[in-house]
Parts: sequence; structure tokens; C-alpha cells
Amino acid sequence: MKTEWDGSFVDSSATRHGGMFIECLSSSDGKEAIAKAANLLYSTCCNSDNKSEIAFTEADMTHALKAVGTGGPEPDLLLVYGPGRFHLGFPAWRLRYTEIMYVGPLESMKYGTIVKALYQFSRKYQNYGK
Repeated sequence: MKTEWDGSFVDSSATRHGGMFIECLSSSDGKEAIAKAANLLYSTCCNSDNKSEIAFTEADMTHALKAVGTGGPEPDLLLVYGPGRFHLGFPAWRLRYTEIMYVGPLESMKYGTIVKALYQFSRKYQNYGK
């Protein structure tokens, strides 16, 4: 379900609080978006006049994801709940400069865990290079 926020449409699993944007995801998020974006790229390619050489770039995929409504910003912090240390299907191209914190099983989630993670993140310094 999409909801309108400041003239743009955002997914209802996302919310904004002050200057912070919070997005809640599950292990199935991203897979459907990739399939829709791939279908859009394929149909665009089939309808184009230049069919001799087909090459998709990261920029093409980014535009396709935005067109299907799922190309969000790159997160600064990713809190991963669960027993494993993996990103649960979250699109890897949105994780280039993301700080990933594994915080254990969802059953043990407490308010203090989130506050502690945000505090630890606020103390980090990220070097992006040139």
C-alpha cells in the first residue's frame, strides 16, 4: 500500500520521524521489485529500435526500480534482526556505504536496543574516499 508524503508516494512500511527515515523490510522485500524492474527493462528493450546490442547498466536498473516505485535512498544504518548474519534479501546496491548492525533475534527486540544502536551509529565516522 502506498501513501502520499510531501507530494511523493512512499510505501506504508516506511515512515519519517524528524530528520530520520525508517524503512521496515522482510526477507521477501526486494525480490518482487527486481522482477518488476527486469520486466520493465525487457519490455523497454523489446519496444526500442536498437535491438542489436542489449546492455543494462546499474543506472538503468536504478531508473527501472524508481519507475516501479521501489528505488529508495541508500540507508545509513541497517539493523538486522535474526539468527544469521546476512542482509535478508535487501538489495545489495543500496548498501554501499551502509553501517550494518546485527542485533539478534526479533523476539528479544527492546526499545533500548534501538537507542543503543542509534547511539553507536552516531559515534561512527565514515570515510568515503575520492
